[in-house]
Amino acid sequence: MDTLLKTHNKLEFLHPLHGFANKVSAFGSLKPQNQDIRFGSKREHIKLGKSVCVNASSSTLLELVPETKKENLEFELPVYDPSKGLVVDLAVVGGGPAGLAVAQQVSEAGLSVCSIDPSPKLIWPNNYGVWVDEFEAMDLLDCLDTTWSGAMVFIDDKTTKDLDRPYGRVNRKQLKSKMMQKCISNGVKFHQAKVVKVIHEESKSLLICNDGVTIQAAVVLDATGFSRCLVQYDKPYNPGYQVAYGILAEVEEHPLSMISHIIRAIK
Repeated sequence: MDTLLKTHNKLEFLHPLHGFANKVSAFGSLKPQNQDIRFGSKREHIKLGKSVCVNASSSTLLELVPETKKENLEFELPVYDPSKGLVVDLAVVGGGPAGLAVAQQVSEAGLSVCSIDPSPKLIWPNNYGVWVDEFEAMDLLDCLDTTWSGAMVFIDDKTTKDLDRPYGRVNRKQLKSKMMQKCISNGVKFHQAKVVKVIHEESKSLLICNDGVTIQAAVVLDATGFSRCLVQYDKPYNPGYQVAYGILAEVEEHPLSMISHIIRAIK
């Protein structure tokens, strides 16, 4: 489990979470809103959502240091050779989960695919939670590092909702490794660069990259994420979005009996 924040100070929880109060020797004076408490099968974790107020136990300012470790996969990628002048069936711009999933599925159908991303080996920074049955249907159960038998949602102090559906936390490294390996075995080629412009011709498209390379493709997929930087819209682009973030802490014990559930408090 990733360590998101660390501090030198000894802290403790001051406010109970729907009747739940616990002292944590390594964390402190947190007044959580939108709390998200997770209990795995072996370790118990508390994840506190946004609007968190932190007070130091001394006059010294509390230093919260995000630990962002950039980690890359350690295997060679088959690269696209622009000197051959080949037109691939599909060029996927962006190597996130969606882009790799499309590259994998299309290449499995026997079509030629080129995946373009500035950091194709970089492990995705986002943490993902999924319903277990959905990953089981895609043969990705080995890409979950923790699972819970169900979920309980706290709407307020008096309203709860039990969700009898197994939930899991994604192992990002394992997921990307598995998807990349399937792409490689299917013949997907990779190009490490950023696409700055796309020129659409009658029979093909030209993808101009920031390293001077031009890639030719019959179809172009913009999988760059929220920005959709290659798509031109005929009306204002105003997508919806969701933000979820917090502090992840390990606790030695807790007073709750349902340790196999993931518990969410929503305000």
